[in-house]
Amino acid sequence: NLDVGDVARGDWICKAPPVSYKEVTINLATLPDFPRAVKHWTPVHIYHATSHTTGYLSLHDNQRIAPGSERIVDVVFDEPLTIHRGDQVVIRDYGLDTTLGGGPVLFASELQSSRRRKPARLAKLSAYQHQTPDACFADLLAQDAVELEEFAGLWQLDDDVLNELVRSAGAVQLGGLTISQQKLGELARQAMSQLSEHMSEDPDSLGMKENEFTIDIRFRAQILGALTQTGKLSVSGGLYAPPDHQASLPPELEQLWQRLEGELDTLQPPSSGDLAKKWNQNLRSLEGSLRELSRRNRIVFVTDHRYYLPSRLNQIVGIVKRLAGKGPFTVREFRDESGIGRNVAIDILEYFDRRGFTRRQDNHRILLREQL
Repeated sequence: NLDVGDVARGDWICKAPPVSYKEVTINLATLPDFPRAVKHWTPVHIYHATSHTTGYLSLHDNQRIAPGSERIVDVVFDEPLTIHRGDQVVIRDYGLDTTLGGGPVLFASELQSSRRRKPARLAKLSAYQHQTPDACFADLLAQDAVELEEFAGLWQLDDDVLNELVRSAGAVQLGGLTISQQKLGELARQAMSQLSEHMSEDPDSLGMKENEFTIDIRFRAQILGALTQTGKLSVSGGLYAPPDHQASLPPELEQLWQRLEGELDTLQPPSSGDLAKKWNQNLRSLEGSLRELSRRNRIVFVTDHRYYLPSRLNQIVGIVKRLAGKGPFTVREFRDESGIGRNVAIDILEYFDRRGFTRRQDNHRILLREQL
């Protein structure tokens, strides 16, 4: 897919399918003998090799372009053209039917841009003025995430070259975007700072929903997931909070918690039914309060009528990891190692299975990951 200009230059071969663009950004050099200064939205004829269309010149500021000078401008096409970065275009004035000037394509867009003069877009166009893809990529990464498909298409890079460029820059690919590790770190710190501020303003809060974080939506889910996996955040019921955060309790729950904490501080705590009998309390009402305490991360719901303190459940996690370090283990081996009754041991292991911490294989279990 080579046009006349490509053959004349002979400095590259197209490596990607042709794309039709609705506008390009060029380094426009106006001819010294053009009879007037060029203003914004001047109607023009655009010539590229054997192709032709009409369109408009869009200036990035309100200063007209004097004859014999150069300026980075956008050329908006009435009809799309198949064009590449580096190709030369010739511009002729629509009314005077006189050659206005021309220049090389620096950037191209499949759609007509909106708000062409916003700083972020102008900074992006500045990056594409570099002479090499490496320098352009580094500049773009310093600004924002890079759209790989767009970048590769404009520079005509194959997958091997593109992947090496990303690798050498130490960047991270997330979907079709690449972002620097520095910017990912900045976004993570912003998320933690926002959460900290939220908890300071509302100590009773259970946490923040994902959509309440104002960090870049393109990376929000991945960043919150990474912070959770590394233990910097905990998530329960779709709410993100610091791992050690415990929201203050309403008076009635606080009273229950004072009685409950000691009862559950064992590897085999009593069931909610046993507690209801011991305290002569309605089971349904007690279960409702226990579920609320679970939602507030004070206790962990393991199975029907069975709740654990997080600290005791973590102790059991350690027992499972110790057993799994020797190989697949049975319910009986877990029971004997932990001292927990068989029925409760089965409930705990099934809870671990549901969480993806362990997996049952016939009569044995194996460890799937290091953290619950």
